[in-house]
Amino acid sequence: QAQAGWTWAKWLGLGSIGGPPLTAAEEDSLHARYVARSNAVNLSEIAEMKILYRGGVDAEGRPVLVVV
Repeated sequence: QAQAGWTWAKWLGLGSIGGPPLTAAEEDSLHARYVARSNAVNLSEIAEMKILYRGGVDAEGRPVLVVV
């Protein structure tokens, strides 16, 4: 289980979970990588399955997604 958590952390670009906290520049870089990755992902197959809907927004205005 612990090994699986480490693998996911590495896949997400978090590196070592037990490491020192990120600097502001490192956080900005990580955010930019996430945005670039999200823009590069092709989700058309998921859209065709019609299993994901935008259910509305939460109290802070963020989108709430519903998986059917």
